[in-house]
Amino acid sequence: MSQVPSAPSVPAAPAAPAGPTTVIARLNDTLCGIAVENGFADCTPLRGVAANAPLLNRALQPGDVVTLPAKTEGLEAGQTEATHTFQRPNDPIAAIRFVHGTPNQPYEKDPTLIELNVSNYQTDLAGANRKKAFVNVNHRKFDADAHADVDTFKVEVRDQRTQKTDLDVRIEARRPTYDANEVFTGVMQDFPGDINDANSERGKRSLKTQVSKQAKSKNCFRSGYLRLVVDKVDKAARPDQTILTTDMVEGGDELVEILDQTIRAEYELDTCPAPAGQSKCRVATEIQLCDLGKQRKAKLTVHILRSARGGAGVVTIDQARKGLRRFLRGVYAQAHMSLKFIDPKLRLVEPVANLIAIADANGRRSQGNQQIAVQVTIDGAVFNASINTQANVLPITTANDLAAALRAVLPAGTRVVASENKPLIGQAIGSADVVVGDPLTQDVQATITTSNDARHPATVGRVAAQLTTEFGGNDSHVGTIHERAVFKNYDTGADRIDLYVIDLFPAGSNTLGEAFIPNQNSAASRRPAALAANTCFVLDHTLLSDQAEYTVTPHELGHILLDANHSSASNDLMFATVGAPIPMTGTKRITDTGGAGTGISFDNGVFGNPVRMLRSRNAGCVDGW
Repeated sequence: MSQVPSAPSVPAAPAAPAGPTTVIARLNDTLCGIAVENGFADCTPLRGVAANAPLLNRALQPGDVVTLPAKTEGLEAGQTEATHTFQRPNDPIAAIRFVHGTPNQPYEKDPTLIELNVSNYQTDLAGANRKKAFVNVNHRKFDADAHADVDTFKVEVRDQRTQKTDLDVRIEARRPTYDANEVFTGVMQDFPGDINDANSERGKRSLKTQVSKQAKSKNCFRSGYLRLVVDKVDKAARPDQTILTTDMVEGGDELVEILDQTIRAEYELDTCPAPAGQSKCRVATEIQLCDLGKQRKAKLTVHILRSARGGAGVVTIDQARKGLRRFLRGVYAQAHMSLKFIDPKLRLVEPVANLIAIADANGRRSQGNQQIAVQVTIDGAVFNASINTQANVLPITTANDLAAALRAVLPAGTRVVASENKPLIGQAIGSADVVVGDPLTQDVQATITTSNDARHPATVGRVAAQLTTEFGGNDSHVGTIHERAVFKNYDTGADRIDLYVIDLFPAGSNTLGEAFIPNQNSAASRRPAALAANTCFVLDHTLLSDQAEYTVTPHELGHILLDANHSSASNDLMFATVGAPIPMTGTKRITDTGGAGTGISFDNGVFGNPVRMLRSRNAGCVDGW
């Protein structure tokens, strides 16, 4: 039997050109990639379509409408009754993502990061013990010490067509925008200025780096280990491995939050055939700086002492607001935190001379049958009141008796409040205070004219811009007469931190700030009373932008939020010595120790992870975003 050979197929005439169509761009799409996916060799035909003109000099964004030109379908010659294999070339063309990296391959199994975070490490150090050298930017392979910092990251590029072994990548922080009510709109913009100008806001926050082909991989390229930092000193320590994510307090827009920013990475395809005058195809990715679900804000009310009644504050409200926003945001970003001003937010407050202390710090019962007489001047009107002390009574009893005598002579409605103080450590009996009038609305001056009871002496707490006494070890839960005179007049509630800005602590003191620690997990005897809890004082100059002591306020607030004293870690925010922490080695790190059950020790017996403690130990003073 003979066989008739099959005849080769004859190509038919090309089909009529199909009309233009459109596709919607997805994440990591490029004109080249869309072209190849739709049967073109590269992006050249798409660049000739007028509708695509707005897309030619930037990376495609998800949702962009890309127009495909009309195309003519061709036919290939081949035998009938046979299988012919056609392969779409180089699909996908390129992709980019953020990864933390692992020692394992294949690289495709490394998870894609969905957020980046400000590093808690000293910029040039690494390792589980935080004491190993941080590898340089040219080390583009796995490194266990760099990997130990969970906040390090790499940029990964995949390019199917390139023949290069090193590719250029641009990374930059992008800024959030806010509406007239200071609410984040969700819209991101480039920071102002030219990305290539290192002195512009945008240029400061931009990094050009390289990714290198990884071993045993045909198309995977990765950068060296990178970090996010929040100040110029850390940026300067490793300028080629850090992206600056500071706010814009110094740049003219106070509203910009560090934790609302995003980080964008972009790669330009070197094989793209874009003609002169047009940018090559670029692929980009953009992710959050901090997962929105983690963000928290410490709540503050700020009181700025005036040096004299009706006079200027020790700093202006504007200076305090800017200093707090700049310094607290910068330090607390490591713990996914910022700050929130609670009504009355920031205000100037008057000097006080209206607190009468009974048995201040002496812890004794009264002698009895002795006289206490006071004179109170309110807006120029003079009022006198006196009592005879009862025998063997507590200071609060004497204070209540004096308060009743004052109410009897003062105009109706005048504030007169008696309150008991907790005993000092080592004593069984606490003192008591009487606060008269409201120094915010009245010029109130109290004077002791007679005080004969040796066991219940009456004294007046007078404070202008300087605290003439400060607490020590045995009264750090009670406060001195001068500290009490301030917070018993101006405390605004237990659901926020009341921060008092003063000019000086006692002469000869090197104190920059102090805080009343809640002591929720310590002996009840060390827990401050309600008005003292969540209270701190800081010196005025620590809030000014030209000072080097910017961690003073974060440190003092840290005592309250952490409910802890000083830490054992020498470069931790809560180490005992603060002062000039701008240097990279200063006390501006919030130690993040990893999983549950790990932490560092504090010298009041507390052990824990500072990041988690800041966010949760004093939850009443912390809000959501």
